[in-house]
Amino acid sequence: MNLIEPGLKDEVKRRLTFAAEFKDNHIQISIPVERMNFDESGGKFLGKIRVKVNIYINYNKIDTMEETQSFEKTEEEILDQKHIQIKLPFEPEQKGQYLLDIIVEDLLAMIYSK
Repeated sequence: MNLIEPGLKDEVKRRLTFAAEFKDNHIQISIPVERMNFDESGGKFLGKIRVKVNIYINYNKIDTMEETQSFEKTEEEILDQKHIQIKLPFEPEQKGQYLLDIIVEDLLAMIYSK
């Protein structure tokens, strides 16, 4: 039995993926543009991404950061650009082992994917 609507099959295959690293006191997130959804308006393509970072030190949650970013680009810019880059400032204030639980959500996707 196929439980997925035919129009959503492509969405399932294009689940959002990303890479993240901590560098120069920033959490740097790279999202492949072919995995994002865009709305077209007036010759521009708009993408919307929400990032939530749960911060743990020594396995205890100490903070949460959340940010939503919009991207407006032409079709040529999207095709030329392989990844959308997001940089979030983060300076560790305490000594210890940090764990960053990073959740990236495409707000224009037809199905929930993060």
